[in-house]
Amino acid sequence: MTQSFSVVVADCGGTNSRLQLYAVAPEQALSLPPRRSRAPGTLVYEAEFQNQVYIKVGKTFTHIFQDFLTAANHADKCVTVASIAVAGPVSNNAVEFTNNGWSISGKALEKTFGIARVFLMNDFVANGYGLLTLDEKKPEELRVIQHAEAVPGAPIACLGPGTGLGETYLTSTSGDDGYHAFPSEGGHSEFAPRNDLEFQLLKFLMQKFKEKHRVSVERVISGRGLANVYEFLCAHPDHKTEVDNAVKAAFDAAGDLKGKVVADHYGKDALCTTAMKIFITAFGAEAGVCGLKWLPFGGLYLAGGLTPKNIDLIDQKGSDSCFLAAFRDKGRLSPQLLKIPVYAVMDQALGQRGAHFMAVKLLRARILVDQDKAAAAATTSTATPSPSTCPAWNANTIAPLCFLAGAVTAVIASRVLEGDGSLTQSEPEKEAWFARFCG
Repeated sequence: MTQSFSVVVADCGGTNSRLQLYAVAPEQALSLPPRRSRAPGTLVYEAEFQNQVYIKVGKTFTHIFQDFLTAANHADKCVTVASIAVAGPVSNNAVEFTNNGWSISGKALEKTFGIARVFLMNDFVANGYGLLTLDEKKPEELRVIQHAEAVPGAPIACLGPGTGLGETYLTSTSGDDGYHAFPSEGGHSEFAPRNDLEFQLLKFLMQKFKEKHRVSVERVISGRGLANVYEFLCAHPDHKTEVDNAVKAAFDAAGDLKGKVVADHYGKDALCTTAMKIFITAFGAEAGVCGLKWLPFGGLYLAGGLTPKNIDLIDQKGSDSCFLAAFRDKGRLSPQLLKIPVYAVMDQALGQRGAHFMAVKLLRARILVDQDKAAAAATTSTATPSPSTCPAWNANTIAPLCFLAGAVTAVIASRVLEGDGSLTQSEPEKEAWFARFCG
């Protein structure tokens, strides 16, 4: 009977960090599920942490990771692979966060926790891979905003407002099952006003953020952006008489949740209602820009925490739909946008789904590399060795490497443990692993 591998999946955003522990059997990892299905594995434990609680006392994501393993009763047990989605650009398997000042290094986490491989990816790259696990027939996962026939193998794009504005796109090398996601910092491209009020909003934001020529589109299309729009309206000569003092007081006291106060008062407060319409219109316009840039005839997906929370505004029909009106308002190219299927992602765990998908791909690559090494060892041996256990993944525990029944006929090559107990791998081994991973 084979033993499952332990895999940690995490989505570390600007506000919260969500972590999950899965048990994945070797045979599950070797047979990745088809498109529109979740990655395999049994969920053992999950938890969500507020980043500000740790930041305020000088702690980092490493402390969150440790607290998670402790709460999962897994602090002294083997973790084979960790896949972490992070809110920032990843370089050399490390990230400097754009919104909270943290930094995370995959190599440092490997060394601290004795994990064979920690893989960091941009959070919206993780969202991109998460899209591959969604099923448009399940309303709890997707809602159709614009009906159009999806073209198998065509590009896919995704944007979503949360703490900031994330964007990603996917292309395929082999039809509907060969997609790869790519990072983008499209949320930091310019906000393009479309009417007089939005031009005044742009000037307000340039003054607020001391910009001479432009402001990022996420200054409008995000939770913080929604708060910026409300602040603008409060100071606007044509709207400041509409300020409700009680709503303004709640807004001022809300800290990082100011955008939530505005959204919660849609339809109840004049300024909040106007702010939401500006936000939804700008969201639709930027979605249209993504449609022009990537021509995602495989699907354009609206993700981020603010999409399901404001779905009734996004999914308005007919002449009331300020989102779709702005999305389609692209001049001579407007007819092309009608050919793009548009979906709203209702599952707020999209980043975790994508990180889970990539974790299983990494685990699969590891098993295949070990099988290749075992086969190579078998061809150079005069005797047929029997399977045995590998060295401990860290100095605190002896954890046997799982063998797929009947698949491995040789001893897995030994790993080298450093003096501090962390696992190391040779550069050729890493190259082999990633060759398998990318394949």
